[in-house]
Amino acid sequence: MSYNDTGKARPRPLLRKLSLVVKLTAFIMLIIALYLTTPDSSRLVSIAGKNLRLETVFGEIRKQTGFEFICESSLLTASRPVTLNVKQATLDEVLTICLKGQRLGFNIRKGTIIIFKLDK
Repeated sequence: MSYNDTGKARPRPLLRKLSLVVKLTAFIMLIIALYLTTPDSSRLVSIAGKNLRLETVFGEIRKQTGFEFICESSLLTASRPVTLNVKQATLDEVLTICLKGQRLGFNIRKGTIIIFKLDK
């Protein structure tokens, strides 16, 4: 170990760099963990438009979130157009607005949104 003029040990540059790398890696891992544990339904979506077909809305949600949709095509063709003006709304909120009065429900699982017909 080398010493400076005051007799104190000089910090080693390699040790400082290694310490910085470890701290930075830990910070990045924390951010990734927080992102991955964010509930799917809290992803934010912004959509505005009049008389949008559900296929169009689902396509925009797919673009903004990366989520895929599973839905029978007959459900989409029988659905009514929707008018939306939402900014930074949760996925749950947007889907609830879209499917209100359509007799359709949804379920979100691991990056996939399942659209289904309600029994009632």
